[in-house]
Amino acid sequence: MKQGVWSIVTAVWALTVVQGISQTLPPYELHPSISNTGRVVFQTLLPPRQTDLFQFPVSFPPIPDPTFGVQAWETIGVTPVYATPPAVGEARPSIDASGNWVVCQRGGGVVVLEPTTGSVPYGTIGILPAISGSGRFVAFLSQSTELHDPDGNGDPSDNQPPNPSPPGPGSWILYLRDRDADEDGALDESAAGATWTRYLHLGSPVHPPLTSVRLSLDPVTAPDPTTDRSGWLLGLSFFNGSVWELRVYDISQIRTKTTEGPDPVLVSIVSNYPLSPPSLAGSRFAFTAQGALTNPPGPSIPAAWVFELSGGAAAPLIGIAVRGPIGAAVLSRDGRLLGFHTSASAFQRIGQDPQPLPFAFGGQADANAAQDVHIFDLVTTQPIWSTLLIRSNQPGGIGPYDPCTNPTLADLISGWIAFQQSTGQGSRVRIANLNTPRQVYR
Repeated sequence: MKQGVWSIVTAVWALTVVQGISQTLPPYELHPSISNTGRVVFQTLLPPRQTDLFQFPVSFPPIPDPTFGVQAWETIGVTPVYATPPAVGEARPSIDASGNWVVCQRGGGVVVLEPTTGSVPYGTIGILPAISGSGRFVAFLSQSTELHDPDGNGDPSDNQPPNPSPPGPGSWILYLRDRDADEDGALDESAAGATWTRYLHLGSPVHPPLTSVRLSLDPVTAPDPTTDRSGWLLGLSFFNGSVWELRVYDISQIRTKTTEGPDPVLVSIVSNYPLSPPSLAGSRFAFTAQGALTNPPGPSIPAAWVFELSGGAAAPLIGIAVRGPIGAAVLSRDGRLLGFHTSASAFQRIGQDPQPLPFAFGGQADANAAQDVHIFDLVTTQPIWSTLLIRSNQPGGIGPYDPCTNPTLADLISGWIAFQQSTGQGSRVRIANLNTPRQVYR
């Protein structure tokens, strides 16, 4: 087990000592990511930091900030399995579907780590990483031009396409790494051609100021990963100075490109209003828009959208509009469920409902004016779970007015849900399950 000891005087939750990890729960937990096994990873903020104002420094690489940390917990048994070593500084974690691999920012770089041992098979200079559902692909941002290694031989003189141009102020290079390029099942081997790292040429400008990047889940049911490329998607959103754009790329096209010039864009969605980073699963991607889409056109109202990819084109599967702020649209790892948070008390399925319908679960309507997490089944298009089901006045529970935000979903069968609960004293990552809809596991 990874050893980690926190000395947090101002913590508001109990001391936990489990299998060599001794720690006081920090007052701020946020940005959860959950696997199909129920293992959850999240970011912590340590005193004196109280806000997650993640500012990109002028200098690069970033200076390590020990007020950021990462923890991983097992939902079954509610036990910690990993905590950032003291004074290291880790942030923005993401976990794969199996729960065996975590990627996060550590100091001035990005690392892939195995949470139960703390071992780090891969690290590089970068920020804001993401990991695919299979754990095979990692994406991150960097200002280094020397990480491009498309053939995996470590020799930059024969790179095709050649290394990227330096990014301008405030801009970042988007890199994608294949941890198993030779497809022998072994990750991060040192042999030539066993891995590759490629930059994405995003057009004009080549390196726009990206807000975030997310990778999709490689389907667990793929019969042969050497021939079945479904779900090999990379998604991102950014503001180009005039409009917001969301893009989806096909990794199988990126991995074979040898010429200079923009990488082919599979899908582009444009809006004058902010677009969240997309959540991807198989042939689907979801996002929130705070207003109308201009390409493709949509209603002028905040909404969560799910698009389906088919034949190289994308079409809306469902749009759920609300009269109020909405955010953090996320798909389950199997693409069956959609989750998001909103303070709105009603929803309207675009093109289906002539009038808004109230969020109501178990006979309880949403009347708290607070942010709640809601989950929809994309087959029935009906809401099937909400944090309304688990609110209570009990000590240590989720209060009637505590904002609940930033959901993350496992697959439908396992049913695991993690989200962030904010209180007057901090924030905490909570875990629930669709199969026991009124129980809080953490």
